Amino acid sequence: MNGLSDELLIDPAILRIAAPILLVIFLATLVIVVIKLIRGPSILDRMIANDVFLATLLCGLGAFIAATGRVDLLPVLLAVAALGFVGSVSVSRYVSRSDTSSPVVGETRSMAQAHTLSMAQRRDQEEAQRQRSSRAGSADGPDDAEAGRPAGAETVGPLFAEEQEQS
Repeated sequence: MNGLSDELLIDPAILRIAAPILLVIFLATLVIVVIKLIRGPSILDRMIANDVFLATLLCGLGAFIAATGRVDLLPVLLAVAALGFVGSVSVSRYVSRSDTSSPVVGETRSMAQAHTLSMAQRRDQEEAQRQRSSRAGSADGPDDAEAGRPAGAETVGPLFAEEQEQS
């Protein structure tokens, strides 16, 4: 067995018409995707462009296999598909562990930093308000027993609980 089938999977008359059209479509798609890979702006945009690049490559390879009858290239097709999947999962795990807030499609690093900064400002404002209310005395608000907290317990949001424990 040499990896070639005895007959073509596609009629040669149809192939003469469809092959140049498919070639132009695949090449145009690849040019657009390469531009997106280079320009970005975020790693998620590049990851999506890479997925589209691999999908286009797989379609082109599948069309080549169908046109020529080279069934020995099917393992190559499967290996490229597996590498694309593993690459996408790896990049998504990397992005989810980044030092910014959770990734959002289309969010640039500066946008994520601005969001993180606004969260820090909000935390500082809440802390200042808590200090003002503690200076004013406990007569203005309910005491710990009325609020359902143990005596001396501080109210800390779940996002900043780790910071309070560290200090």
